[in-house]
Amino acid sequence: MAILLHTASVGASFFAGVGVERTASLWEDASKPVGRRTLWAGMVAAMFWLFLLRHSRSPADLAPLLIATAALGICTLVDLASRRIPNQVTLTAVPAILISAALVQPESVAERLVYALLLFSFFLAAALLRAGALGMGDVKLVAVVGAGLGPPAIAAVLIGLCLAAVTTLGPVRGRGIGTATVPLAPFLTAGSAVIVVVGG
Repeated sequence: MAILLHTASVGASFFAGVGVERTASLWEDASKPVGRRTLWAGMVAAMFWLFLLRHSRSPADLAPLLIATAALGICTLVDLASRRIPNQVTLTAVPAILISAALVQPESVAERLVYALLLFSFFLAAALLRAGALGMGDVKLVAVVGAGLGPPAIAAVLIGLCLAAVTTLGPVRGRGIGTATVPLAPFLTAGSAVIVVVGG
């Protein structure tokens, strides 16, 4: 019975990944057909879920992390395609994460909120002090990371910024991280993934 439930959950996670990719396409080209990127999104989601199951995490307790993962996935795909981060995703993800946490991990809500506000405030200050260095979408997205991960979000963001900095030293040297040239969402997602895997 447990094997059947795990198999069903992996199948559901595959379709959840497909749903994330299809949702992202709404901000790109709604008529875009299902293609290789859609299948990759489904496979990555299924592998991520398998990893979480392997490390004996309670499916209920994973709700805040899964919401954050879906939001980061959508924002990454949209940012790569159009160099923007949809407000509809970031502004709904944070309250959704906090509400889900209140239901399954009520003791973590205050901590998640603190780190979401901390990262949001820091990035907002950076964006205002250096115009063009960061987009406002990036400022809102780090709040999603903070709410989704709590204290480990600091390390996740630092890893993401380091990865982005390495990228800017290459063919796009001298151009700001998080600008229209260098999308930051993929790096924040990568940093978050590293923290989840290492911390798993």
